[in-house]
Amino acid sequence: MAFHNLQERVPVTVEITKRIKRLQQGLQAREAGAALIMEKVDLFYFSGTMQHAYLFVPAEGTPLLMVKRDEVRARRESPLDRIVRVGGLKDLPVLINDEFGRIPRSLGLELDVLPVNQYEFLQSLFPGVPFFDAWPVIREVRKIKSAHELAVMVRAGQVAAQVYRSIPGLLIPGRTEMDVAAGMTSLAMSLGQQNMIRARGFNNEMHTWHVVSGRCGAEIGGLDAPFAGCGLSPAFPAGSSFKPIVEGEAVLVDFGICLDGYQVDQTRMFAIGSPPAQIRDAYQALQEIEALLLERVKPGAVCEDFYHFGLDLAAGLGYRENFLGVDGYRIKFIGHGIGLEIGELPFLAPGHRYVLEPGMTFALELKMVFPEHGAVGFENTILVTETGWEKLTAADERFICV
Repeated sequence: MAFHNLQERVPVTVEITKRIKRLQQGLQAREAGAALIMEKVDLFYFSGTMQHAYLFVPAEGTPLLMVKRDEVRARRESPLDRIVRVGGLKDLPVLINDEFGRIPRSLGLELDVLPVNQYEFLQSLFPGVPFFDAWPVIREVRKIKSAHELAVMVRAGQVAAQVYRSIPGLLIPGRTEMDVAAGMTSLAMSLGQQNMIRARGFNNEMHTWHVVSGRCGAEIGGLDAPFAGCGLSPAFPAGSSFKPIVEGEAVLVDFGICLDGYQVDQTRMFAIGSPPAQIRDAYQALQEIEALLLERVKPGAVCEDFYHFGLDLAAGLGYRENFLGVDGYRIKFIGHGIGLEIGELPFLAPGHRYVLEPGMTFALELKMVFPEHGAVGFENTILVTETGWEKLTAADERFICV
């Protein structure tokens, strides 16, 4: 069909080939036999397709993409040369043995997300083959973004800026948080937004829109975040609700944009009329904290140090009790990696003693919570460059009142 011509494949030479090579180097470093990639995002990263398939990557040699459904579309989307059809998991051992002449001496699986029943089934298929967690090897490959990936993220940032420019026109007294979120979502989807944010981990659901106003911004929930928002119901207890937006209260907008699988994250503040002075002052403090944190962003900086420095800065400005959440619900990170998923490296958090490297991208997640007024947020997606940093999100950073 003609519209498929509009969908670009992931470039084979500068992308897939290099990614596979780096993965194989990681496998060789741990003297592993192969990796079997089943998780959709990892599959897309290494093969260029997200069809129902299994990617077998030997420590040496050409990878094999085994497609259950749909082989025709997988061949159209993936630049890999070695693509075959497979009936299901049960057929993998015979197919791998036929293609490579042997079963691998050890096999890496994405144990951070693989269901136990599939793990046990794979054990029955590969008796005597030791399994290991391939996710640490995979995430090391994925942590550095290529020029191709960054170009997509830059476009996502441009779309995000356009969507954020629409917000003042959506902020009308009496409209609900959901009305504003729906207006933003409609525009974003018309610009290519896939309307899904992928986050690594069990039960880690994410949505693209997060519009919260007034005291809904202080509503705590199950999210690993300073606040959750009121949400729609106990079945969806986070983000926007049907609460009307009232003049004079703060409106926090945390709206992720995802194009071609890659996402950027940013947060800005709005209000109808004049918000409380405490909220305005807190927003200015978050901007000051970001500026001082960014002065330290460069290759070689230790990720954990940003968390502690941020806490010290907030305390020095008088916001110890509000920064990153209220007591008992304060989050333990100040930034998270972002790209194909939220939850990639790096994490600016305690225990993460590795260093920033050129090509890493992360969202600097600066939030405060005031139980009497709601939430305040200021967030940008940051690229680590050879000499410092660059913002990939370009929405107006002023506190905008309409």
